[in-house]
Amino acid sequence: MIYFGRNYTSTATVPFDFEYRCCCGFRSPARVVGFASGTGHSPFFADEAGARQRAIERGHANAALDALRSARVAECPRCHRRDATEVRRFWRNWLAAAGGAVALFSLLAFWFWAFALEIVSFGFAAFGILGAVVILLQARSAWIALNRRFEFVTTPTERTSPTGTDPARFMEALPSLSRLMWHLPICVAVCLGDRARLLHELADALRSGLLQGDECRLVEESQRLMARADPAEMRTVRRATRKDIAIAVALSFAAVAFFTTAFVVTGMFAQVWMVNGLDFPVVVVTGDRHTTVEPHGREWRLLRTVPQQLEVRSTSNKLISSQRLEVPGRAGVVVFNVLGVAPLYLETLIYSLHADSGASTQMLTGRSLVVAKDIDFLFSPPPSTIEFHNDGSGRTTKRHLDMLEGGWRSSVRFSVKAHHFLDAARVAEAVALVDPTNEDAILAAARWFEEANEPELGKAFKARLSAAQAAP
Repeated sequence: MIYFGRNYTSTATVPFDFEYRCCCGFRSPARVVGFASGTGHSPFFADEAGARQRAIERGHANAALDALRSARVAECPRCHRRDATEVRRFWRNWLAAAGGAVALFSLLAFWFWAFALEIVSFGFAAFGILGAVVILLQARSAWIALNRRFEFVTTPTERTSPTGTDPARFMEALPSLSRLMWHLPICVAVCLGDRARLLHELADALRSGLLQGDECRLVEESQRLMARADPAEMRTVRRATRKDIAIAVALSFAAVAFFTTAFVVTGMFAQVWMVNGLDFPVVVVTGDRHTTVEPHGREWRLLRTVPQQLEVRSTSNKLISSQRLEVPGRAGVVVFNVLGVAPLYLETLIYSLHADSGASTQMLTGRSLVVAKDIDFLFSPPPSTIEFHNDGSGRTTKRHLDMLEGGWRSSVRFSVKAHHFLDAARVAEAVALVDPTNEDAILAAARWFEEANEPELGKAFKARLSAAQAAP
């Protein structure tokens, strides 16, 4: 069954007149404007009129609720107090949204950092901070808009001024924003400490000063209007301005501290791949952490970039190798090859628009620690074709690091194919000494030592093999 229908949305603006009362004893008629929207749904287009009516009713109901909340956060013109509960509720919701943005992007940043994608991690961290700043700026705008929707109804005997500002009217009076930048602090200070009369006079002064190009007159008019403003109100403006500046400075220092900490932390850890070319599983021990690597398999672990003891043991806790290892930080891809027998290789791929595409392969057999930078494809097959930006040469280069199937036998075969008989013999020797019952490794080591014309090394291998076979 296919479900369909239509949604209606209604936006409502509801003025709400009431008598404002404050705990300090101040009373005055006031008006607040609520602004909200409501929706109505017509399933299968069966209730079009009802859906429209529900949207209108819900819009008015939500607007009335918005007006009520706006009235609760109005500032008393006598004692300058607000309803603390509603103020906390307003800012709590916005701060929760900002905190959620930081938490979400921080988790994503940590996830990518765990996979050694530091640039992507820094990008998500920056997006998190930027998102929080944007949300807080939106909260500030919403707070100002909330104040603008509230006003006291003045009487001839008691004049009160609106508690909000009118940035739209203020901006309409400015034919040139470039000149405004020189006097923005003065203009904003007068606008924030606004009285309706001063705001209109300021708009006229700005219009005449900017149109005539008389910047000195603009400054003089701004200072004159500021001098006529209520001193208590201007003190409130200065306190709010200092608070905003302090928040901006604190956010800047927090961003710098975050990125500095992230840079230091990412240099303290590195993602290390552990590959096993043997025919049996091994356990890699670093401190109190144990990582089991299956035969011809691979695993990864985050390790500190400090010198540390690394041991390789069998599942029966027999020591296979032990070495002092210093993991480099920010060095690219780091791979620990157990005994150096796994068939690791580095392939340089050339993608071209012409017919000269190709690849060159370098075997990394025999190395316990492999460090490679600028790896585009790690332990995954590269694509046969890619899309790239043509810089005029019509070609681009990619790097691919992977491991052949077959374990140590593939390492021996590749070395023999390249006529590196001694390398093949050393790989087979390392396998035979840790697994004295492996006939394939014993025969391969003896044969390739002979082919390499190294009889002395062959005799030494046989002596070490006899000792390994005699050991319990």
